[in-house]
Amino acid sequence: MKSGSYVLAAVLRNFNNPLDILEVKLSALEPKQVMIRVISASICGSQVSEWLGQRDNAKWLPHLLGHEGFGEIVAMGTGVEHFELGELVVVSWISNGLSASTPTTYTTRSGEKINAGRSAVFAEKVIVSQDKLFKIPKGSFGNIANFASLFGCALPTGAGMVSQAFDLHSEANILLRGLGGVGMSAALALSHISIGHKYANDLSESKLEIGRRLGLTPLDSDALERDSFDLVFDCTGNLDSLQESFSLLSKEGKLVFATHPPLGSLLRVDPHRLIEGRQIIGTWGGGIKSQSDFERVTGGLWQSEFIDNLVGPTFDLKDINSAMEYSLKPNLGRAIITM
Repeated sequence: MKSGSYVLAAVLRNFNNPLDILEVKLSALEPKQVMIRVISASICGSQVSEWLGQRDNAKWLPHLLGHEGFGEIVAMGTGVEHFELGELVVVSWISNGLSASTPTTYTTRSGEKINAGRSAVFAEKVIVSQDKLFKIPKGSFGNIANFASLFGCALPTGAGMVSQAFDLHSEANILLRGLGGVGMSAALALSHISIGHKYANDLSESKLEIGRRLGLTPLDSDALERDSFDLVFDCTGNLDSLQESFSLLSKEGKLVFATHPPLGSLLRVDPHRLIEGRQIIGTWGGGIKSQSDFERVTGGLWQSEFIDNLVGPTFDLKDINSAMEYSLKPNLGRAIITM
């Protein structure tokens, strides 16, 4: 499909309202832009927050959503580096370190402008910046269309936060809170690390059972003791949980988090506990800044037998509003959108 053609897309016009399914026009490719035939996409919790108006993004409405995708390169603008036509890639909000293109905009048949940034994927075909693409490691990984989009956000973020934080003794107590997409990705990464005593805390018994199979001992919230953990990964996106997680740290312990509460939320901490050596560390995209970082952080996850536990039901693009409603609930796997 060439530029100038129309494709179906899911567009956010108003917060807390269904996404509009409409046709948008593919513009001519600018330098360093790549056209992707989207095979599948997944719904990140951050995108749900955006849909609900919990991010400072009103100025970009109407705009295309979606920042976890998997697809095929079908066209390239001038100056694109390291990618080839026909190549299967992961589309992400995380940058691979290459130079970025200008943001993408589409137009409807009536001429209305639709903003899309550099990596929005909720459409049959999309135009993205070259720096938002990651190559898929060589090897046989089964039907990767079922899960490859998760490598656009959940898996690199969760696994990356684990890889960034380790400097522990062999008897360290490690707690993972919140087994959503990012949390379960962190659990997968922790399963590859043979150090310390690893625990999981979540409200869902089914998620805790998966954590148990990954080597994490379930802990009820009532069993969490103050000053007991050397390292806490908080993936709940909940402010109260973050504050409680800080209270669980032993002296010189670390609280690491990536998922975040609604914009403007404020964390309250006792400064004396910081003076004693405790740390709060926020991570951004798992610390990934290049293709080599991506491969280092996620390389061992592509063939994991547990990766299917991150995958929820599949929805057609035309049914994306059902997928968004599904994603509002603490379900076991992420909704997958097929085009």
